[in-house]
Amino acid sequence: MPKGKSPRDLRELFKRKARSLGFELFGIAPPGPFPHSDHFKKWLDHGFHGDMEYMKNSAEKRLNPRLVLDDVESIIVLGINYYPGDHSDEDIEDDKRGLVSRYAWGKDYHKVLGKKLKKFTRYMLELIGPGLKFKYYVDTGPLLEKEVGYLAGIGWIGKNTLLINQELGSYFFIGVVLINIPLEPDFPGEDRCGSCNRCIVACPTGAILENRFLDARKCISYLTIEKRGVIERELAQKMDRWLFGCDICQEVCPWNIKNRKVTRELPLKGYPENSAPYIKDWLLMREEDYEKMTKGRALRRPGFSGLRRNAVISASNSRSEELKKILIDLQGDPDPIVREQIREECVKNEGEG
Repeated sequence: MPKGKSPRDLRELFKRKARSLGFELFGIAPPGPFPHSDHFKKWLDHGFHGDMEYMKNSAEKRLNPRLVLDDVESIIVLGINYYPGDHSDEDIEDDKRGLVSRYAWGKDYHKVLGKKLKKFTRYMLELIGPGLKFKYYVDTGPLLEKEVGYLAGIGWIGKNTLLINQELGSYFFIGVVLINIPLEPDFPGEDRCGSCNRCIVACPTGAILENRFLDARKCISYLTIEKRGVIERELAQKMDRWLFGCDICQEVCPWNIKNRKVTRELPLKGYPENSAPYIKDWLLMREEDYEKMTKGRALRRPGFSGLRRNAVISASNSRSEELKKILIDLQGDPDPIVREQIREECVKNEGEG
């Protein structure tokens, strides 16, 4: 602890610095125990994590931050609004266009927040000195970020399992900093979902279950981003024209409808053309196109084959005859995943016929 600085003084200085870096949310959580630990274990036991084996492999660390930083005393949680606006009515109605989740319209949030957290921790080091130990993460570390955000008073975990803030809704990113300095924690977020179940009803694949369980294996965001290989037709036909991610459960949330406001962070806002690209461009994408399009963006996660596979599904769910013809021409595509997904879609369309 710096000489002459109380935990309350440090908290205020940290909060002020966070605000100067553009973070709108600030809270402090204890390093455990976590009240929803059993819930997380049940989620894993049910296999709801799908192919995300890293969740299971790092479960012990996620439940015990001291396995991440052995002498951690506090966890600082910082949040920043990323809401870039809405898809235009024209884009939604244009069957030749696919849809991209709002969080991926701009630059890769890992890098944007990572730079801010680097500046934040550099400030902490200058203030406290070499006795400070810390680790920071932006959605990449073995931590239960939403649980920590809840304990830090940033928000509550909604029925769609997203962290919801009373003033920002759920359109925000969080970064966490583990430190070896004891700070007074905030009170956990108050659950304000009430009897509302709009997100559960709106989910087209039935991925949102009762008791705040999400079956990732059915979630469109998981399928388009984390899932590797072919997506079975029973799910593919419910994915509409989502090329990357899905915002449906957020779009219907009253807290987002009421509180959404466009981000002040230009790198996160992105460009309008990123919101609804032409499906044809993704279908006929070459690797050099992929490299150029995804550079510095979260779109890179599914890989070249994954993005084209998603485009196959979007094209199949579209009413565009032009896209249907392209799918026929691509039946001999050299990419086995693209080929197999087209085969799945052909079976689906034959069944509908």
